Amino acid sequence: MRGNFDTLCTFMQDLKVGNQLAFAYAPGKGTTVSVNGADKGTIAGKEFADAMFACWIGPKPPGEDFKKALLGG
Repeated sequence: MRGNFDTLCTFMQDLKVGNQLAFAYAPGKGTTVSVNGADKGTIAGKEFADAMFACWIGPKPPGEDFKKALLGG
């Protein structure tokens, strides 16, 4: 997992107000990181996606609206 985190760090850049940072998981492909619509890279494996989203969302998401927004609903 540490290697995947190190890879994720290489995809990051300074963000300014109005910039968009997005993470998208696709089964069989992995987690793609994009900044302002430009793909920075993909980290393979569901294990990484599960760990990353668990860190951001946690065991108790802030609310149902938050969950729906993350899932695009």
